[in-house]
Amino acid sequence: MAETNGPLATFDVSSFAAAVDSSRRRLGLSWSDVADEAGLSLSTVTRAVRGGTPSVNTVAALCAWSGLSLELYVRSYEHRPLDVVAEYLWCHLPQHAQALIDVLRAVVEIAETAENRGREEQP
Repeated sequence: MAETNGPLATFDVSSFAAAVDSSRRRLGLSWSDVADEAGLSLSTVTRAVRGGTPSVNTVAALCAWSGLSLELYVRSYEHRPLDVVAEYLWCHLPQHAQALIDVLRAVVEIAETAENRGREEQP
């Protein structure tokens, strides 16, 4: 395992907050509505989306409410371009994001499988 000078992964609070806000605006809801539907207090939601560090329970509740996938906002030292595309989709096409992400993951898996077969067949 590679040595690091910090945590192996971090949570991208600002991207998560932007995606939650996008979901809220798309649904035409107030932050109070989001708090009620997510089972959180308004102050907890406000703090989470305005730069505070949300608790694990707050993030879980907002993911459940919005349908966002937590894994899209965990940044590790491993570069994963699909995560960048997924984040874009959640922010700009939230109603279709999960379906598009699933298709992209399938395409990547097929391409990687074909690439591995090609390597095995080379002399």
